[in-house]
Parts: sequence; structure tokens; C-alpha cells
Amino acid sequence: MTREKLEIELRKIGVSEDDYSINEGLIPNSYIIDEFNSEWRLFYYDEKGKHSDYKFFKNEEETYEHLLNLFKEDLKLLGKDKFR
Repeated sequence: MTREKLEIELRKIGVSEDDYSINEGLIPNSYIIDEFNSEWRLFYYDEKGKHSDYKFFKNEEETYEHLLNLFKEDLKLLGKDKFR
């Protein structure tokens, strides 16, 4: 999955751009994707500056797919089709 495709899919399900960051620094209460030591990492960054739920991937496409699936799982738990 490309970044463009990810962003389209996230908009479809109502995910705000404030809920994630892709190589654009840390945003509190959001998922962060960045390239780190030739790997892609995905983690959650909370309002207190804590990092959690680290996952590492070999390429950005897998990372994007995983992020999309995280948001879709959250929707399923909430019993909703969209966040907003």
C-alpha cells in the first residue's frame, strides 16, 4: 500500500490527520510512522510523551497496511463504520 492509498482509506473511515504522523514528527495522542535504522517503525505516542506498542517492519507498505488495520480494528470494537 502506498502512502497516498493509505491516506485515502483513512479519510474514508473518518480518521483525522491529527491521529497519525508519517515522517512528520511526534503528535500527541497519535500513531507515529517513521523510518529508523533502515526499518520502518510504528508506535503510539501519548500526551505524556510516552511511546508504546512498538512494531517494526521491513518496508513502508507493510507499515501502512498495519496502521490501517489498527484503525479498522478500533472501529470494529466501537461498533461503528466511521470515526467522524
